[in-house]
Amino acid sequence: MGFLDHSTNNIIVDAVLTDLGRKRLSQNDGSFSIVKFALGDDEIDYEIIKKFGLTVGREKIEKNTPIFEAQTSSNLGLKYKLLSMSSQVETFIPSLVNTGASNATSTVFTGASALTRTPMNEIVVNLSQTIGSGGDIQGGSIPIDLQESVFMIKASNRFLTVGTGAGVLPAAYISERDQMSTYRVSANVSRATGDSSNSATPGLSITLRAKTSLNQTVFNTFGDSEGVITTVVVVTGLLTGIQHHITVPLKYS
Repeated sequence: MGFLDHSTNNIIVDAVLTDLGRKRLSQNDGSFSIVKFALGDDEIDYEIIKKFGLTVGREKIEKNTPIFEAQTSSNLGLKYKLLSMSSQVETFIPSLVNTGASNATSTVFTGASALTRTPMNEIVVNLSQTIGSGGDIQGGSIPIDLQESVFMIKASNRFLTVGTGAGVLPAAYISERDQMSTYRVSANVSRATGDSSNSATPGLSITLRAKTSLNQTVFNTFGDSEGVITTVVVVTGLLTGIQHHITVPLKYS
């Protein structure tokens, strides 16, 4: 959904189906059902508040920020969701960090780690939901109303296969427009031994492999001057909207 600007004093809300919604509707098998909604602030530049202060910055945002119209692309609509928290004492928001890379909120692999078409060549990334990131990881448990249960993974269907362990995940949806696959994965929840409370640490392990069908023509088309293709995998928590970006290089061999 989005606002339509007709230069009047009336507020008009426009609701459209995304490409995924239209696909579900066309199946006519009962899989299309609107059960919830979310709000986002994709348009807001919070640097304005840092620059001008809370009062003036808020006024500038309210008066000068253009509002997006409804997006039909599921890859573009509502990238930054708003989050409701019952706790009034939290000072850090959740993060999705790479536990094998100093709890970084994004992962960048270099050319030395580039994937090839060799079947056993793979990259494994272990992600965990935390409060804080890097050297500011906070102790204690994640509030139950912030604990992720399902993660969404978006990756190039043209270049990569995505799995958990040895298995390959089936794509929930493939965008014909940009050949991006969407996967949904249940979170792995770990608890301390003997802990029967709501304290938990959701996370997941992702295995990335280059598609064996990639040929020299693909690398010549999409690669850089050295023939290396760079693609980005985005992992998003469906409850809080936390994200982790994984930059993956691929080379022909």
